[in-house]
Amino acid sequence: MCFRDTLALPDGRRQVENTLIPLFDAQDRVQRVIYIVHDITQRLRRESQEVVRTEVFDLLSAGVDLHEVLARVVMFAEISRPDLLSAILLPDAERTCLESCIAPSLPEVFLQAVEGSTISESADVFGRSAYLKMPETVANLLDHDLGSACHVLALASGLVTCWVIPILDSSDELLGIFAFFRDRAGQPDAQDQATMDQACQMARLVMERRRTEAHIRYQANYDSLTGLPNRTLLNVRLAGMLCQSKQLALLYIDIDNFKEINDTLGHHQGDQMLELVARRLRLLVSKDDLVARMSGDEFIAILSNVTHAESTAEALRMALAGDYEIGHSNVWASVSIGIALYPEQARDMDELLSNADQALFAAKAAGRNCLRIFDEAMREKIQLRVRLASDLRTALKAEQLSVHYQPIIDLFSGQVIKAEALLRWEHPELGQVSPEVFIPIAEETGAIHEIGNWVFREAARVAMQWNHQELTEDSVLRRISVNRSPRQFFTREGCDDWLAHLHDQGIPGEVLGVEITEGLLLDDRPDVMRQLTAFRSAGIAISLDDFGTGYSALSYLKKFDIDYLKIDRSFVQDIVSTEGSRAIVESIASMAVRLGMQVIAEGVEEPAQAEVLTAIGCRLAQGYLYARPMPEQAFMAFAAAEIETPTLR
Repeated sequence: MCFRDTLALPDGRRQVENTLIPLFDAQDRVQRVIYIVHDITQRLRRESQEVVRTEVFDLLSAGVDLHEVLARVVMFAEISRPDLLSAILLPDAERTCLESCIAPSLPEVFLQAVEGSTISESADVFGRSAYLKMPETVANLLDHDLGSACHVLALASGLVTCWVIPILDSSDELLGIFAFFRDRAGQPDAQDQATMDQACQMARLVMERRRTEAHIRYQANYDSLTGLPNRTLLNVRLAGMLCQSKQLALLYIDIDNFKEINDTLGHHQGDQMLELVARRLRLLVSKDDLVARMSGDEFIAILSNVTHAESTAEALRMALAGDYEIGHSNVWASVSIGIALYPEQARDMDELLSNADQALFAAKAAGRNCLRIFDEAMREKIQLRVRLASDLRTALKAEQLSVHYQPIIDLFSGQVIKAEALLRWEHPELGQVSPEVFIPIAEETGAIHEIGNWVFREAARVAMQWNHQELTEDSVLRRISVNRSPRQFFTREGCDDWLAHLHDQGIPGEVLGVEITEGLLLDDRPDVMRQLTAFRSAGIAISLDDFGTGYSALSYLKKFDIDYLKIDRSFVQDIVSTEGSRAIVESIASMAVRLGMQVIAEGVEEPAQAEVLTAIGCRLAQGYLYARPMPEQAFMAFAAAEIETPTLR
């Protein structure tokens, strides 16, 4: 027979297990009883400790509130040493005060007295231990000032002694403090100390793991650079807002020309720019609304006030446009904003984001530093763009692409001595697609590389055929120039494919030219200079297209060897009626002669324009006055004829 009992002994209560073993005689009569008493206090305590320990880490894994988990740690300490009462005090984020106390067994008045205690060298025992990160001992709680947490606790509970131990992480940073109390004076014995050490270690593990989990959650949901919600958290919050709100306005915000800022100043300064923009956005957007960083230089603002969405967006645009102090530089920047409304313009989150993105694209296309509100016309344009991007990938193999050639006339001789190769796309369903529409798509999708190489090979073939036909008459080389996208300069192959093709086919570079834009000259990457030098070394002429409409940095004309300047049609159109345009064209022509370059006037459509160009010494012209771009055979026939044109006498 076994049973358990509790014994009250001078040194404390004991849990015992009693076993009675009867001894029988031959007639099965009880003669004696053996009474065995086992002290099972420590065993039961260890079992209870293990139960609580398991509970602590189960609750921690389940994501239960930190205070509830720490309350189990306090219970672990009190089970281990029943004559001890315990408390864990946690500091605020700034480590200036003890803002919360977990002490299930202590009176409420103590919690009220200790919470908010300052952390300083002159504070009470709790705040001082937290400040110094050193253990503290209080021999008699009543010795403390009247009204202090220690004094309040002594009066309310009869506790006498207190030991305070700071809980520090592996970097010696304060996590909290563990306080142990007893109702009699004295120093902790070895078992007391072991219990305190185990409890502090358990509390440290709990708080470090919870902090690590919080850090992981933060990294998963917040942008590490700006501190704004990232795309993941944006999707979660936006989904919740759509369920709760009847109306929302989503603003898609993008920093204009951020790539140039990043490339010019460096990524570190670019990151500073993003931080400054994020800071302004936080200040400008209401606390009830949401700001997030979507990716790169793109931000999202979600407004609950749809009525004033456009005016709010305009205020944001104006506030974000301006100077930003980055390092030792002041950088001016602006933003473009696309706006979409829910539920008026979208049925769900994906459609809302997509529509705002389309509106942003429209704002960019309108010249940047502006805003646009989504409408159905934008959707149709985007759908067409997506379709064209898909169809363009197969257009070359399907033989839908062709190269047309626009003659360039020598105004003095009337001969066609140059031509520009121009790409055309005959879509099987949409008909002729404008190059202004599909060339940017080809650049964005990367299709420009394959297509551009094909155009070059076609132009090289036609140039050889043209020169074989003409060399028998005047021995003057005719050139066909090919537009080369800036994207084509920044590939691994660079210009090697083009030069290799000429070498393999035995085609001299002198029958070809490459047309580039002014923007490319501003890219000071060594590879640009290397490729342009390689082209000229192979005999290929370099033409600078649309001169006068871009950056027109004259210093780059000295840095790079340019053979031809092509004056943009916007100046040529007004050359007869506007003195300013004539003066610009005349200045460009004069400068080009001094720099050893030739000038080609683009967009010549009227005889009067040709006469003025001839008068100011511009020898070469291109435009509808002479011919539109034409297929290969038509061009070859046209080039064989002589054009009547005004001649300088």
